[in-house]
Amino acid sequence: MSTVESLTEENSNLKSEIERLHGIIRLMKRGKYGPKSERVEEVPPGQMIFNEIEQEAANPASDEETETITYKRKKGRGPKNPFPEHLPREERVIDLPESEKLCPHDGHPLKEIGEERSEKLKTIPAQMSVVVEIKKKYACPFCDAHMAQAKSPSLLPGTISTPELLAFIVYSKFFQGLPLYRLEEQFKLHAIALNRGTMARWLVQVIEPLTPLYNLLEEKAFESGYMAIDATHVQVLKEPGRSASTKSFMWARGSPELGIVLFDYDPSGGGGVAKNLMSGFRGALQADAHRGYGALDDKAVRLLGCMMHARRRFHDAWLL
Repeated sequence: MSTVESLTEENSNLKSEIERLHGIIRLMKRGKYGPKSERVEEVPPGQMIFNEIEQEAANPASDEETETITYKRKKGRGPKNPFPEHLPREERVIDLPESEKLCPHDGHPLKEIGEERSEKLKTIPAQMSVVVEIKKKYACPFCDAHMAQAKSPSLLPGTISTPELLAFIVYSKFFQGLPLYRLEEQFKLHAIALNRGTMARWLVQVIEPLTPLYNLLEEKAFESGYMAIDATHVQVLKEPGRSASTKSFMWARGSPELGIVLFDYDPSGGGGVAKNLMSGFRGALQADAHRGYGALDDKAVRLLGCMMHARRRFHDAWLL
């Protein structure tokens, strides 16, 4: 091999080594200074919740929001993504004023030659209504010894709550993440005095009547033979015997195929909690690589790897 070829090969190897070292440096910088999110797509700088409206409004409109109409356009053609068929429809006829239904040239009445239809989305905010319960009373017509009265089917007897109201509060608080004080303000807009303390007590009291439903969902998930489990950090304020900065855990488990998700709170995120939550389950369990899952019965539970965590290695290799 000539000197030129030798130097060329050495130069190529050095460039490859430099590129490899640069990749390692990028990976180390990202691990130390970068976001800890597992998403490959990073959040653009400056995109904060406060300027969400301005950021989204600056994006180009989607195909569903813009439409170019020419003489070649086929009438009656719906949008690319039509609204679901189960949504109720109401027709609003938009007609010309009577003064414009005359030809401006000869004054003859215009003749209707067709119509153009388009669908727009309408939404109605939460509507309030009052349920008047009338509980019938009965008594024996021959004696005063026996009387009977129908019982209210309410989940929380003695309160003004209905199943619909409780479902709305649970959905708003735990799914939409609305604080109770905001819900209190929403009710005030309808001139209804429902304070946050009352709603908080309801959320605690409703646990007991809903426990049978929770147990039924757990049984269905266990019978599926395939479940997933994960724990995430939560911060609990004013917890007896623990400081506000102490980390607690919300455990999520369920059957992805059945759409069942169960939530359990525990101060610990260790394997003992996982073992207790999965007691009686036999089948495949998908989880991350937390060593606490080693406490599970390997004869009854077959652990499956988490695709999200497996992707990390490919992501690191991609950064290199």
